[in-house]
Amino acid sequence: MGIFDSSGGQRTIHQFFTTAGSPISLTAPSWATSAIFMVMGAGGSGASETGANARVTGGAGGGFSFGIAPIVPGETVTVTIGAGGAAVTGSNAGNTGGTTSIAATNLTITATGGTGGARSTSGSVSAVAGGTGSGGSINSTGGASGASTTAGGIAGAGAPGSHYGTGKAGGTAGNVGVGGAASLRVAGVDTSTGNSNSGGSGLGGAGGNSANGTAAAGGGSRSAASGATAGAGLQPTTTYWNGVFNGPAVYALGTGAGGAGAFSNSTTATASPGEPGGGGGAANTNTSGTTATGGIGGFGSGGGAAYPVALAAVGVAGDGGMFGAGGGCHGGATNNTLTGGRGGNGAGGGGCGAVAGASACTSGAGGDGWACVIFMEG
Repeated sequence: MGIFDSSGGQRTIHQFFTTAGSPISLTAPSWATSAIFMVMGAGGSGASETGANARVTGGAGGGFSFGIAPIVPGETVTVTIGAGGAAVTGSNAGNTGGTTSIAATNLTITATGGTGGARSTSGSVSAVAGGTGSGGSINSTGGASGASTTAGGIAGAGAPGSHYGTGKAGGTAGNVGVGGAASLRVAGVDTSTGNSNSGGSGLGGAGGNSANGTAAAGGGSRSAASGATAGAGLQPTTTYWNGVFNGPAVYALGTGAGGAGAFSNSTTATASPGEPGGGGGAANTNTSGTTATGGIGGFGSGGGAAYPVALAAVGVAGDGGMFGAGGGCHGGATNNTLTGGRGGNGAGGGGCGAVAGASACTSGAGGDGWACVIFMEG
């Protein structure tokens, strides 16, 4: 929480809430005459599938709502943060994220959570839907997951809705491998070849996608990290929500590079995390590799995929940064132990599964919801 004076001397209090729990009661200051409310629903968790020929999706992102309302000094404002969908193990669909809301005398806004990921061992698995926002002057839907259309396809998780509009979707898995995790601004990349793995998308550019024997980098917004491809430029914000309210920024969007991918044919491969605004790199091991660990996404960006190919290898996908989706995890041989990446606030968690079946799978949990209350004078 912080108190800020504008150039005209009016007072404002900004309060952010990022962790699920019991409802929180706020008392409006004696000088407050209006308030800005923003909510994001929680992300759904990814699905998990230990059977052979897995088709799996990540979780979807939560909805978003924004509103401005008159405030009665001393009134109670109630904030409820939805819990992210809990991770699942074995062969199970993911869990839907919880609802986030803010309730005051003159306005109540709500954002429902994203749907948990889907799974199967045959046919195709459709994308799961994001949550929805309601009650505000801006209401948007969370990003869907990708779809999985082939055996061994692990589709990416979706990002939450926001003031930018509908949340960005996870990448579709049309071939064996892992679709990309979405960022707040950029959709996850689709798998384009067999045995592919995907870096997380950044705020200014999509993650890379590479075939077996290489490793994809995360998407970035400026000069790229080693092995990464820079995305389109993105400048920090200077006003709230593209001019909806002309005040000091809640935060400046990151403009960092995506993390570098990592590949190993003999031991471990650990991809680099993204800088703020950059997606995490993907990790891939082959033949005799033992452990593949995807990179963590930077602020607003997706986590990198993990793809261990060898028998009994371990894969751990990268977590998403705040508002970024968690990476997915795929195994290329039997007896793999696989873990999807957790979603950042409002974002879906990554799914996990393998072509030949896995000994253990744990999906990525969805991120808890998010809310902001700004009391204003004058």
